[in-house]
Amino acid sequence: MYKQAWEAAKDDYEACIAAHYVARHQESPEETLRWNQEALVRADAVGDDRVRSFYPSLYLNMGQSHEALRHMAEARWYYELAAELGFIHQT
Repeated sequence: MYKQAWEAAKDDYEACIAAHYVARHQESPEETLRWNQEALVRADAVGDDRVRSFYPSLYLNMGQSHEALRHMAEARWYYELAAELGFIHQT
């Protein structure tokens, strides 16, 4: 259903939300990262406050994706961004 939402997205806002959920249902960490990156790119493209509250979750998911791929410096960077906006990752 999330892929259908992705295909039906009419703008970057809808695409951001769909990609965020598509990422959660991928079979490989590489594909999860790809969809999380897509969600972040689409959030950046929205250009207004509708996505402001999404950023902590988007950054947390990016950190988790990088951590799954053992990209620890990138993971830490995204976890720090998420923490600055209110999400705290505990390892």
